[in-house]
Amino acid sequence: MSTPKMIAASTASQLLAGIPQQKAGEVKVPVNVRGQQVTVSCPRTWCTDPHTQVYYSLEDVSHRSDRIFMAVPTYNGPTEPALIAYISSWPFAGDRATAVPHMVLEAVGDDDCVGVTGEQATALADQLRVHADNMTRMAAIVSGGLA
Repeated sequence: MSTPKMIAASTASQLLAGIPQQKAGEVKVPVNVRGQQVTVSCPRTWCTDPHTQVYYSLEDVSHRSDRIFMAVPTYNGPTEPALIAYISSWPFAGDRATAVPHMVLEAVGDDDCVGVTGEQATALADQLRVHADNMTRMAAIVSGGLA
């Protein structure tokens, strides 16, 4: 048995530079693309998709977080989800805008949605705070209170 050779740290860094590194918070997960198992990186810090479905193509593989929403009461009693939001990315779809994590907004859960960047989401959250204050004033009026 031979003794392993010591190499300089700079040589080791050069050798390691050619090996793709996994980003922090990402794990490798197997996905099924038309019966073929493919391994992809999954951002588990926010992606909750189990990736168990059979994908038609690699472009169909996406990452998605849990959905958050506001429960809005209806006239007949039960609540309906509204202003649904979640994080999504489609890393293999060929669209740079959707390849990176972005927030998806659905008005009422009908899958008619828009995607926004982090800056746009922050601006929207600011608008929602103002909108909520205005709704509170309206609620006071319809409840017989003063605005």
